[in-house]
Amino acid sequence: MWDHAIQLSIQRVTDALLHRNVLPQDALAFEKVSGAIAVRTALRLLTGEQSLLFAVPEATASTARHILAALLIGDYAHANAQGQVPQIEVRHLLRGDIVLVTQATSNGKARLEELSVGRGQRLSDLWEVTTLSRYTAAKSTKPRVFLANPGWLEKTMGGRRFGAVVIDASHPSTFAQLPQLMRAAAGCTSLRIAVSPPPTENVLAACGYPSKLQLWLWDSQAKNDAETVVEAKDPQPHTNGDRHLWVCDSDAEAAQALAEVYLRLTAAARAAEGRSYPGLWQCWGLYNRLRQVAVPLAHLEEAAASTWAGSLRQRIAELQNVSGHGSVAWDTTWPQLLVALKSAYETLLRREETAKFWGVASNLQAFLTSTTPHLRVVVGSEAEVTLLTPALDLVVEGFSEALASGRVEFVTGSKEAKLIAEGGVCPTVLLAPRTNGHRYLDVFPSARVDELLYPYEVDLERSNQARLHSAWAPRLQDETRVRFLAPFGFQPLSSAVPRPAAQPPAIVIRKYNGHAVSLVTSAEVSGEIDIDALVGGTDVDFFDGYGPTVYTSISTTGAITEVRFTNGERRQFYGEQKLDVYLSETSRIQRNLAREVRPGWRVIAFVDGQYDSLFRRLADVVNSRLPPAERVALELWRQAKEHLVARFESKRKLYHKLVAKGLMSSYETFVSWVSEGDEDVIAPQQFHEFKVLASEMETYASSRVMMESAFKAVQHERGRNRKLGRTLRTFLRAVVSGDGYEEALAGARTIDTAIADVFAAVEILEVDSVREVQRKHDG
Repeated sequence: MWDHAIQLSIQRVTDALLHRNVLPQDALAFEKVSGAIAVRTALRLLTGEQSLLFAVPEATASTARHILAALLIGDYAHANAQGQVPQIEVRHLLRGDIVLVTQATSNGKARLEELSVGRGQRLSDLWEVTTLSRYTAAKSTKPRVFLANPGWLEKTMGGRRFGAVVIDASHPSTFAQLPQLMRAAAGCTSLRIAVSPPPTENVLAACGYPSKLQLWLWDSQAKNDAETVVEAKDPQPHTNGDRHLWVCDSDAEAAQALAEVYLRLTAAARAAEGRSYPGLWQCWGLYNRLRQVAVPLAHLEEAAASTWAGSLRQRIAELQNVSGHGSVAWDTTWPQLLVALKSAYETLLRREETAKFWGVASNLQAFLTSTTPHLRVVVGSEAEVTLLTPALDLVVEGFSEALASGRVEFVTGSKEAKLIAEGGVCPTVLLAPRTNGHRYLDVFPSARVDELLYPYEVDLERSNQARLHSAWAPRLQDETRVRFLAPFGFQPLSSAVPRPAAQPPAIVIRKYNGHAVSLVTSAEVSGEIDIDALVGGTDVDFFDGYGPTVYTSISTTGAITEVRFTNGERRQFYGEQKLDVYLSETSRIQRNLAREVRPGWRVIAFVDGQYDSLFRRLADVVNSRLPPAERVALELWRQAKEHLVARFESKRKLYHKLVAKGLMSSYETFVSWVSEGDEDVIAPQQFHEFKVLASEMETYASSRVMMESAFKAVQHERGRNRKLGRTLRTFLRAVVSGDGYEEALAGARTIDTAIADVFAAVEILEVDSVREVQRKHDG
């Protein structure tokens, strides 16, 4: 019914946006409809304010960009539509400069500059399309379309007013800031339009819903209905991906130990009643990590000991220092929770293999005999990949070849979310349910999801999935959508009949033999309390790769380093955290511990991630754009290197062992292979030396296919790194000098638009002072 309401519109601009080739050719049907709704929103906004959110499962940056394009085309069309639309509609819709808040600034700039707005004119003929930062030129002879990294919006507002702000919150880090960005936009424009994955009810409320925010959900059925509206089919069909819950019941003792931890967590969360409960976040993070383990925990602990987070044993030991005495809720539940957590850890520590390992192996073997082109396995940490791959190679036929070709890849939860935001959607195996920070990926996914669950988790996950989708059920109804559209002038025929609401993805429960089974008998756990929402509010993966977005979410005692910058900002760092320091005299970048930096030093920081490192940001964007085979090979090589270095007391000892096996290069050259940095050459150039190094890594020692795949990938990476290093130094010089910023960004775009996006989020901060401060446990 709602689709016919739009189809009945005869307004000229709306009709052109929906049915003519005015938007870019790659615009999907639902993006065209979104653009038409956005233009009608701007048209009716003579006075007052309007906030609009399009919730798009598996959202990408293209949707916000096409909505902005529609607004700009609509503005031009209405201003030049004398005699074609009612006189009251002949006017500019946008008053002032426009802002697109997005991580994908460079691709957006290139696409918008070439946008045709009518009568043979490009957008760049009428508007200047440029990035927004503190380094942007102050004046222009044209109105401007600003493309701003999310971190720059608040930093550059300064009392300015814009004609509209469009927010692309498809990227996980931007999505996490959606309420703050909506509030910032409300302070500088009367028209705010955002695109994001489906948020939680709390996030929607923080954005002003329902009183100050209108919401539209693009589930798969609505996307299909949009094809009816525009009378054209999208390249790929829109469907829901089924969810298969695999019961890992081969280790009853481990399952019961983890079920006991869950029971104690729910008891503690219920007793706290929303009040502070010291240690609860940490216990939830440890529990979540333990239930994902698919490799021998003893080996994983050894690999994790040298990481920033330390081993699980270290994290559990730190819980002894947590204190909440005086709180009845804490005193009556904390001791039992701590005992249960320690017991689960010791139980898993005794396993040479886990139930979930065989679950992964079974799914991989079935996948390799299928015609499905790609499979993604989401693991608990990067350290786990280097242990999991050689173990799977022993039991899964054809695994090495599939991994080397990129047909199979292993990623962490945070990396999965980034790949999906880039459009990389594929069938996925999860070692545990997604937690609160990434649970939005469960809302109407388009690809199949297989979850490996202990028996007690099955009912809980069914309940969580039902709860997740029931919140969106009212917004799927035809009547709700018609009410949304009515104020914009879209009305269905009075005789129109509402269609049935779309259904959530099907859930199938399976055992390893692949046959559907009746529901298993669960441990005594309650599905009445949403433990994820209660204790997962920090959206932090405690042991997911290189460090959390918000370090204050993990408690520790002792000294931490506080760095104050000359612009007044203060940031705190733990003992082993490093900063990227730019030495302008030599145009070099070096990584120093936070406690080592000195007043006057220039630190490379990111406006959208206070604790992000330059190396990791660049590596992530470069790798995400590579062909799957090359991306997988580079990720495995980097992880295997880190695991190898962690096994030795020092790099010098590792070097001597490799020399004894035939390594010829100097120690300094060897260090460049195993150290991170912008000029990192990542591996030997000659295959015979590469083989010596790779043979010390279990991932490659027994697989010639894997070794050759890695060598080919790192040689390609070597060339990219050299060019990238030169471009990065040019850009940093421009930032420090204040001259040539846009030209330097343009140079980065010649390598890759994603590289320029990283640069667009950079700011150089000068250190004012450094001091040590004491840190207490979080509540």
